[in-house]
Amino acid sequence: MTPKNYVKTFQKIGQAVPIWNSVFLIVKEAQESGQSDLIQRAVVECGQSVGKFGVDGVIGQATIIGIARCNPVSFLTMLGVLLKQTDEPLQRSVKDTIMDYLAEAEGLHVHWNSTESNFTTMYGIYATLFPRAKPVLYILRHAKTHGIRVVRKNISKIDALLSDAQRVVLRDMIYDFYVENFMDERVNRYLEPLSALSFFSHGVNGGKKRGVITLQRALKIDDDGIVGKGTLMALEHTSMDDVALNNSMGVAMWRFYKYLASKGKKYSVYLNGWRNRLLGLNVWEKLLS
Repeated sequence: MTPKNYVKTFQKIGQAVPIWNSVFLIVKEAQESGQSDLIQRAVVECGQSVGKFGVDGVIGQATIIGIARCNPVSFLTMLGVLLKQTDEPLQRSVKDTIMDYLAEAEGLHVHWNSTESNFTTMYGIYATLFPRAKPVLYILRHAKTHGIRVVRKNISKIDALLSDAQRVVLRDMIYDFYVENFMDERVNRYLEPLSALSFFSHGVNGGKKRGVITLQRALKIDDDGIVGKGTLMALEHTSMDDVALNNSMGVAMWRFYKYLASKGKKYSVYLNGWRNRLLGLNVWEKLLS
């Protein structure tokens, strides 16, 4: 793909994937506040090039191409790390972008789905999958403090008793949880924006191993759920572009969803919502039949 076409693709993706609209605004804000070098350092840390002059503080075409090749979530996370000691308002913008995506995808309240065995935190951490996650333990302590048993019928009360200050604490905990558990830089350096966001989303929705299995099935390699040399080599040498890989991952996840739905009402009630989730990740509708 030529640099000119890459920039056009980046612009199109910025319109198609909401998280990229925020990336554009953050890059502009960083430039205006004299932080262009940090933008370039974030690109380099994500394994991409900013041009032959390296980190020179100039956001030119080479840097834009580098940003376009980054995993958007990883780029924002890395930029947030670099900005942490230098520009707190902009660092908060980075975190807000990631958390806004999770809020839209997963919801802002502690809830307990009728077919599941445990509660899910705001932003989507399922307590059964992650029983020792700090946000899960925080909610359990919160319920204990108020003398409330953690059962389905009480979950809305537990959520309602969370103060605004506690929600801020939980939000920060959950952000750190996702950065620690779902940002695999070995994979991210090979993924472009559409497939990168889908890889992150599939991991959040189905667990990190399911996200890796989905990627491996899209690449048509052994699906052991472990990121090893074979997976990385397949990523490096795949002939699929970003759109094709995103669709292939979407089809693999859709087949998994349909398999779950075939097991009965416990899962089938979620099938339409899962389909909408994939459509929101720009998987072609005609592939989801």
